Amino acid sequence: MSNYTYVGLWDDFDLDPAFRKVVTVPTQIGTILITILAIIVTFTANRSWKIWRFCLHALLQTRARRSTEQDCTVLRRPQTVLRNSETTGGAFLSLLGIANVKHTTPRARPISIALIVFTLLHWGAFLALGIVTTQVKLSNIVHAISTDDCGVWLPLAPVNRTATLDMNTITSSELRTNTTVAAENYVRNCYSATSATISECNVFARRMLSHTTQMVSCPLLDPSLCSEADQRALTVQSDNISWSDLGVNWKYAKEIYIRRRSVYTPILAEPFLYSTAASRSYVNQNFRSEPPIREPEQIQVFSFFKDEDGSNLTQTYRRNSIGIEYDVLTSSVANGSFLHSGLKSKQLGPEVTIIAIRGQTVTFPAPSDDALFYAQVESTVSMTNGNLNRTITSYAMGRQLNALLVQDMVEVCSKLTGYCSGWIGPGRFSDAMTAFLPRLMGPNFRSDFNTSIFALDIVALPLMAATTNHAILYRGASALQATRTLQNARQYMISDGQWKIEAQNWFRISLALLQMAPQRMVYTPELDRSRVEKLGFFAGPWACSSVKFRSSGHVTLSFVGILVILVTCVVLTIVSYLDDILRLFPFASTSSVLQCWDRDGYLQLLEESDVTQGNLSTYRCPIAVLTSSCRRNS
Repeated sequence: MSNYTYVGLWDDFDLDPAFRKVVTVPTQIGTILITILAIIVTFTANRSWKIWRFCLHALLQTRARRSTEQDCTVLRRPQTVLRNSETTGGAFLSLLGIANVKHTTPRARPISIALIVFTLLHWGAFLALGIVTTQVKLSNIVHAISTDDCGVWLPLAPVNRTATLDMNTITSSELRTNTTVAAENYVRNCYSATSATISECNVFARRMLSHTTQMVSCPLLDPSLCSEADQRALTVQSDNISWSDLGVNWKYAKEIYIRRRSVYTPILAEPFLYSTAASRSYVNQNFRSEPPIREPEQIQVFSFFKDEDGSNLTQTYRRNSIGIEYDVLTSSVANGSFLHSGLKSKQLGPEVTIIAIRGQTVTFPAPSDDALFYAQVESTVSMTNGNLNRTITSYAMGRQLNALLVQDMVEVCSKLTGYCSGWIGPGRFSDAMTAFLPRLMGPNFRSDFNTSIFALDIVALPLMAATTNHAILYRGASALQATRTLQNARQYMISDGQWKIEAQNWFRISLALLQMAPQRMVYTPELDRSRVEKLGFFAGPWACSSVKFRSSGHVTLSFVGILVILVTCVVLTIVSYLDDILRLFPFASTSSVLQCWDRDGYLQLLEESDVTQGNLSTYRCPIAVLTSSCRRNS
């Protein structure tokens, strides 16, 4: 994704307004910048110490005005240390040494101790600032740039019904399967605490979208169709997912959030199976083939819903087909209004998918009463090998179909206005959101109309495809977690409540589909451009450049943090030349502060014969003389 990453200054709307400006650079350059900032802070620590030691030197000189000559002489020692210690560490060691001098007066000792404490505080403060400097590196969250690869891709529309229809179908299946497999792999690797070190998980704005589960009563109009013994269903619901969590860089992205809910209800399939005679009649009326279909009486027909004209929409399978895996059959309808009456929801509106599973040739080592893997038909096989007789008992799936009805819903809410849309089918989200946006944004809608619609475009299409049906579509038995312990048509293990495990996995995949969609809009690596075309995407370049993700090759730094560090360091560096600046004014030539500051320098001290002899006590306090100058007591 490095080629699709914006490098430069931009606004990250997830941050507080004062710190919203950030800059993205390649990781190597970012490391160099942080290192340079740390060096600048280290240099500035010495310049800051120059300011403080000048002020402290002047403060000690003022203190000397009210001191005895003996105390004043002792105060010359820390003054000399302050004047000549270029670093805080050097000053600390020197002050620590003179604090233990035997003839230090009781009044002067606290001053030395106070100076020692101050040097430690100054050293600790800049050590902390050096550490804080590394915090200008905020994260590796970046935003995309708009390219020709960005967009929503669909199979090429068939020019005629014979030449390209098959290729259109194949491409559609390939696009959907690639996306779903990528989502399942991400769920498997990243939707658990045990995989925290996997680098592939550090991709999206939010690593995972969490959810909760709850058992509820049968949601169907006819509860007798719920096949669980207690007529219960499983509700899986996501936590609040802000548009920012999906990677939308928009100033209201943190204030608008969605929730996904799916209700998984095991149902009885038998009432929706055609009788043998009805199945044969249906095949004879609707199937024409040359040569004729072999054993048409083996074709079983079933139907869970009707079309707009009230005719059954049917599916078929062969009763005695031989295979080593499960047959996973899906039926999807945009909303529950076309379901057979008993399967309709008590609250109309969700998008409904019915998943039917067959596994007539699959055997189980123990009986199972699981809703999707119901195996109670016992069979015994006796085997003789020499003198060894062995009896194997297995269990098979006696039901012709094990079925699960799924109700997918979505709700959008706003922290700006407190409005929530109520639960609707994901397929209706795009059209409904156009009406919901004014209520979600309140007064902000008119002032931010265009970007509101653009942000909606980024979320709406992925949400319509983030359903249980899309998590299973085109995948067959590979969509089942149970196949991990299936070998040669032998199901070696089924967990208690396996259908709930499957349901939660499908829900997580649907969340991952939603989570991955904005980034895959920016770049879809497996696309064959000769077989696809771009959907006329209304948001266009704005949408592409407003998608955030994580890039291992880039680092995002706080522009405000960098600016504050640089300005502070420049100001402190300039102020550190305070003594030279004061000399520009007329009073500098008579200033005792500057005179004594200069007199206590190394070169000035070395010019004094008494200093070279180590006799510092012959100095009188410089303020004690009328001229207020630092002269030697002759």
